[in-house]
Amino acid sequence: MKNRKENILDVLNKLSDTSFQQDVWIKHSYWDRVLNIEEAINTLDDYSFFDDVDRIDESGFENLVELSKCLTIIDIPRNLEGFLNSPKWNQVVELSKKALHEVKNNDSIFK
Repeated sequence: MKNRKENILDVLNKLSDTSFQQDVWIKHSYWDRVLNIEEAINTLDDYSFFDDVDRIDESGFENLVELSKCLTIIDIPRNLEGFLNSPKWNQVVELSKKALHEVKNNDSIFK
């Protein structure tokens, strides 16, 4: 069973992986517990991601903080395929990649 940090890393990885998003969220090629963007956000919320990010010092976690802000205000349209190709979503993907790196390299966050 994954621990809290591993679950958060898993979701961040899926938010940064456009191939996963196309295969699971658009084509439904296979099942994954993160079935869509909403499920990714809900899973992060289940692990208190947003609350914890709100409490951390931004120093060294700027991308994580910015990603958290983006995900809390994101408006997901019905045309998900078009949205996944938008500049707004590309920003989320890039922030997710950087945040993933920030979390992986810090043992004190999301224990």
